[in-house]
Amino acid sequence: MIFVADVMYGYTGAVGVTAGAHRYWTHKSYKAKLPLRIILAALYLITGMVKSSKHLILTAQSSGM
Repeated sequence: MIFVADVMYGYTGAVGVTAGAHRYWTHKSYKAKLPLRIILAALYLITGMVKSSKHLILTAQSSGM
């Protein structure tokens, strides 16, 4: 049971990094409304990348998101 939870945790974090931080915030590959941006940010934050998340917040503030 713990293995399944670990795998799910890893996959949700991976979605936050690839779909959120990389494709959305870095490349602006697609448009996302506020609820999706919040979900992507939450999924990204569970990875524990604190320094990058500070950059994410600053980027969002400077672009008027």
